[in-house]
This record gives sequence, structure tokens and C-alpha cells, in this order.
Amino acid sequence: MKLIRNAACCLCLIWCFNAANAQLYKITLDQKIGNASLIVEGQVIDQRSFWNQQHTLIYTSNTVQVFKLFKGNLVSKQVEVITQGGNVGGKALVVSDLLELRKGDVGMFFCLQHQNNLRSPFTNNILYDVFSSDQGFLRYNLENHHAYAPFAEYDDIESTLYRVVKQKTGLAEKIIDTSFNIMHAGVSSNGVGGTLATITSFSPTTVHAGALNDPANNVLTINGSGFGSSPSGSAGINFKDANNAHVTPDYKISFNSPYIISWTDSKIVVNVPDRAGTGLFAVVLSNGTSVSSPSDLKVFFAVLDAQFTVAVDVNKVGEPRLMNTNGSGGYTYQYSNSTKGGGVDFTTSPAKQTFERAVATWKEIVGANLTQGAATDLQSVADDDVNLVLYDNNNTGVDQMAAGVLETTYSWFSACQSGQTLLTPQKTGFDILIRNNGVSLGADVSFEEGPCFPNVGSYDLEMIILHELGHALNLSHINDDYEGGAGGNYNTVNPSKLMHYAILDFVDRRSPDASAYQGALYTTTPQGNSYGSCGLFTSEMSPLSRNVPPNDECPSSFPASPIAPNTTVIFDLTHATSNKFADPAFTQVNCQNTGTSVTNNAYYAFMSGTRTDLTLTVSDYTTTPPALSSCNGQGVRLAVYDVSSCPDGQNYPQPGACLSFNSDREISISGLQQNHKYLLYFDGLRNTKASFSVKFNSDSSSQTPTTIVTVYPNPVPNGTLTVKLENAAGSEYEYALFDMIGKLVTQGRVSVSQSTQTFTIRMDSYASGVYFLKLVDENGKEVSTTKILK
Repeated sequence: MKLIRNAACCLCLIWCFNAANAQLYKITLDQKIGNASLIVEGQVIDQRSFWNQQHTLIYTSNTVQVFKLFKGNLVSKQVEVITQGGNVGGKALVVSDLLELRKGDVGMFFCLQHQNNLRSPFTNNILYDVFSSDQGFLRYNLENHHAYAPFAEYDDIESTLYRVVKQKTGLAEKIIDTSFNIMHAGVSSNGVGGTLATITSFSPTTVHAGALNDPANNVLTINGSGFGSSPSGSAGINFKDANNAHVTPDYKISFNSPYIISWTDSKIVVNVPDRAGTGLFAVVLSNGTSVSSPSDLKVFFAVLDAQFTVAVDVNKVGEPRLMNTNGSGGYTYQYSNSTKGGGVDFTTSPAKQTFERAVATWKEIVGANLTQGAATDLQSVADDDVNLVLYDNNNTGVDQMAAGVLETTYSWFSACQSGQTLLTPQKTGFDILIRNNGVSLGADVSFEEGPCFPNVGSYDLEMIILHELGHALNLSHINDDYEGGAGGNYNTVNPSKLMHYAILDFVDRRSPDASAYQGALYTTTPQGNSYGSCGLFTSEMSPLSRNVPPNDECPSSFPASPIAPNTTVIFDLTHATSNKFADPAFTQVNCQNTGTSVTNNAYYAFMSGTRTDLTLTVSDYTTTPPALSSCNGQGVRLAVYDVSSCPDGQNYPQPGACLSFNSDREISISGLQQNHKYLLYFDGLRNTKASFSVKFNSDSSSQTPTTIVTVYPNPVPNGTLTVKLENAAGSEYEYALFDMIGKLVTQGRVSVSQSTQTFTIRMDSYASGVYFLKLVDENGKEVSTTKILK
């Protein structure tokens, strides 16, 4: 089928491809080597968390047994590396997008002395930072001799990593501990006592990582043989790490981890941890050998967990919940307005409006109960019951933001315990810290702070904030990466899912995908848990009402009769999401088959009848925010599919017609087949948030004159809306006014005795916002649907 397309305005977007960067923008090996005063290879052998002297922040001291020295001087065979976060007693701190080490980690550390010369409270030793945080630790996979970090991977540690580091430093490595040799580290055999281990099956195949309070979607059962009935030594489960692109499963949960529920020779039952990502997993046996799963474990969404020490050498892990911390059902956040220490007054910064747009997205789509409070001159990131939003500065009380980091969320958790039983943890607060080029370490970074889309080399601040607010809502990372960009064409890139650890410059995702959407619905929905009586909050977050677009997903059934003339449908892409499991692939939504972003979409199915052409009248086109309408590249993409039911996700046919619009206009499509079923697909160009109405063509051969409906004033400045009807004599009409979420506000009936007649609707008592007025004639046929602003 060939369709002829025509629209008054079609948008064509062409840009050049720029190197991929991320939520953690790339730091090169040269930068790591140049900034590190100490480069060592070693293993984390011990970890101890502690409060700083001000009792505002929890750090963890990681004792590293040094194997080799590549740069600098050592006075001991051990160094202590400091990381932000950890747990002390009933308090835990999780810091997003920064380095998190685990006991047993082996790799290369690019270190420098702590910014504030902090010393270990346990040993009084100098503590070392890792330059560029998570990028400054190259983790080793000893089984295949790979080393990796975000944006870096080395296929062979000895022949590649060692060689290039020595070449760039101009120094030969010094062997500190002869007991470790990379050539003999790791094993390749499989089995225990000569018996091969195997994984025959696992269930479920799709999980919610970290959702410990939802065992049906979190507990993984692994069936097989040869696992060993008494695990010890190296035994554990390796998951794909959702914090990097390395495909080998190497995020290890030890056999004695609180995540392990049970372990026998033929069955292992385990809670899937919050850092697990989609990919293969492996059972590691007591002798260090491993066996991989026969297929990928799929992680749909992930939520944050918190670990607590409930007794000496007894750790428990729990899934914290969002609480009513402000007495109004949720959390109150406050902007810092202080400029001391190189700070930025957030209340006068363009980022304030950007932050508010991101907050509105979470509030309106999932009901997140977040309230803006009074501005404050506080600048300290601390466990102080103040949910602070601020730019990095020299008075935060935490280390300057590391090179390679764009933004960080500090999540504070607490839990009561009964004996050694850990009750459900709760989130007591959060702080969101944004990179400040005048203070933060590393090179300056370009941000797009306004409503328009970022240019090449610039990062979309609204997307970054939306991601960090996801962490504030207890979402953790997933690893469904961006697609496309072949041949250097950035316009063909489909953005990563919102909670993927990596983003790109130029692209933006300002609407949650299905993973973030469903994950946030899970975290914001009360569970009725018991939180104990140790002085913590007693009730959970009360979600706000939310907007649910009726056509956010492909319809479950297609119409069996032709679409009636003048049918009007409202599309709300402001609150729409995307769903990779149900949507067309990013290469199946334009007629060039080149790929493009899939971010916020809506569907409508219709039957053509005897007509072979289609006229669509777009009206009430409005962007959110309104200023977006003047930005280059904004608009809505329309694709037409010749299908009789919804295709499987990622398996749509190529569309027969493709076009775009960014204002009210008439669109003509010809070449339809008679009595065929079709699917219309609307998607925001570069995640344009727009709402509009679409009226389907009228059949003049079978119509009395068309009734013309005019409403004014619109927006409504006072309490009265006037509705004028033309060509409507001798008819009765019913009208209904709905709010943005489809709730009926008022309705009535009007008898029309003149060719032109008016009636009024009082709106005094209605809240400001968006409404829709629907008019139906005496035969029950929809005459018009009009968007009303009050």
C-alpha cells in the first residue's frame, strides 16, 4: 500500500553525531593517570562505616590489600579508600552515581589523598579518594581477565591494561604482594569434585530488582545440580551489574549474604538485589568455578535497598518505603538560596523552573507527593530532616562533586529492629546536589536548563533531574541502553530508559518510560507495613491523584464499524509514557527506517469504511510548558499502520504514512483501502509534551449543516464560560465538562431554538487547570470536544 502524505508543515531534523557521554560523563584514562597521586592494584578486604565529626554524613573506609603499585609511594601494603554512604546502627545512606565498593572487589584504583585530609577514625590512617569516583576504579573479572569501569573496558588485564598504564606513566609496576598473580587468578573449570554443575531453569524470568516486599516479583528460584549443599569460600550468585555496560555477570552476592534465602545442591532461592540488571547471571561454586544461566534474567524495574547492621557481624537488608514525613502525605523539598562558598541561588536560577517541570511530571503521572517549601540559606548535605536542592558548593560538608559526575542524590534511610529482626526501613529524607562548574572537580559541562532541547555537546538538565528525582522516589538503576546513532547520525538515537545509569548529550527523555512509571507507582503505593515504635515516621506516603491518558497504550480491540464523521479524540502526550514491550521499535516509526526517539506516545484505532482518504483536523495544540512551542524541533510525529490488531512490541510493520505537525492544522492522507482497520500512532518529537484534539473527516453527502461550536473567553479569566452554537436550530444537546484526568465536573442539557444560540457554564468553584468540554447531539453523536483553560 502506498499512501500520499500532505501536511501544511513537516519537520525535518538533522544533526551531527557526538561521542556518547552519560549521567557520569566520560573521564579518559589520561585524566585518571594525570590526576591520581597513587595508582594501585588490590582487593577490598575490609569495610567499616562511620559518621564524620559533624555527624552529618556517613562514610565507608575500604581497606585495600595492595598487590601492585603503578604510581606513587606506599608506606604499607594496605591503603584505605573512602567512599560516601554506608550504614551505622539504624541509619543508612545511599549516594547515587558515586563509587560503591564491596568486600572482595579486585581491581585498579586511581587514588589521591582525601580533599579535606580526612583520616580513618579506626586506624588514624590517611584516607584516599578515588579520582572520578566510579570511573576511577577498574574492576577485574578474574575469570576472563577483563577490567572495566563506566566507559572503559580492557579485554586482557596484563597485555592491555598493564601495558597502557605503564606506557602512560613511564614507570614500571612494583610488586607489593607476590601471592597475587593475574595470570593465575580466576579459574576456568566447572564443577565440584569432578561433577559438572548446571542450571536447568529459573523462575520468574522477569523480576523487580530490590523489591524485597514483593516476593512474587523479586524472589528468584534457580534449579539445577552440582551447586553444593554446603556453600563456602567463593560461593555466591553473580548478577549483571546495572551500573555499567559490562556484559559478564559480576555483581556478586556471597553465599552468606542476607539476599540468599536458601541453598541446596539442586536449588538456590535468592532475593534479586537492587543493583542487578538485565542479562545472564551465574552461580559461583565454593571452589570459584561458575556456571551461567541458559538465558537472560530480565529486570523490569529496580528499587533501592538499604543494609543495616543489627548485631556484631550480623547484617540485614530491607526495602525502604516512602513515608509521610511532612504531615501532608509526603516530602517537602527546599531550595538553597545561599551563594556562599561559590554556591548558586537556586531560587533565581533557570534550573528552578527546570526542577519544577520534573517534579510536576512525577506528581501528575504517578502521584508522587512532593511539595515545595520555603527557600533556605542552608548549604549542608546532611541527615537533618531538610530535603535540600542545591548546586555544589564549598559548604556542603561533603566532598566536592567528582569529575565525571553530573548530579547526585543522597538518600537517608532508617529502620527499627526487634532483637535481630529488622522491621521495614523507611526513607527519612533526601538531598539533591547538582554539578556547579565553578566548584565541582573536572572540566566544565554544558547544561540545557530551559524548556528547549539540548544541542550537541550539551546535557538536558530536565532529564537529569527527572532521573535523580527517580532516586528520591527510591528507584534504582536499570541497564536498557540507548539505541541507534549508526553512521554518526544523532537524530536516529532512541534514548536510554530514564533510570539507566547512562544518558547522552543532545538527547532527552522528559517522560517516564514504562519501567520508571511502573517502578514509581510501586514505590509510591502504600503497603501497610509495620515500622515499629523507635521514634520514626508512622505512616506511608499518600499518593496524589494522577493523570492517566486513556490512549497511552495500543487499544486491546479495534472497531468493527467505520469511524463516524466528526469524531473528535483528545490526545495527551504531556502525561503519556513509552513502553518498549508494546511500542514499535525505534526503526519502525518513520518512513525512512532510520530510527528515531520513542518517548511519549499515544494510539488510536479506526476503520476506514468506504472512504480511501482521511482528513484530520488538529486543534487546541498546546505544549507543556507553553514556551516549548517556540523551540526548534518540537512537534508531534504521526505514523499510520495498516493492521487489524496491535502488533507485538518491537515488531510493527513499516508505517504507510509518516508526517509531523507542531500547531493546529489540517492533515490529509490518501491511499487508504476500503473497510480496512488502521492504527494511528502519535509520539512527541524529541519528547515534546503536547496535548491536542483530532477531528476525523466529515462525509458531506450524508450530513444536515455542520454545527459550529465556539467557546469564549478561553482561557477563562473569571467564572463564566460562554458556549455559542451555530447551524443548530431545532436540536437538543447534552454537554459535559471533564477535568484533565477525565473526572466529570458538571453536565447539563440545552435546547436550541435559533440558528445561533449561546449558553453559559459557571466555573467559579473549579480549580485552575485544564478542562475539556464535550458536546453530544440528540442522536448521541459527539459534536465537539474543546480544551478549556481556567
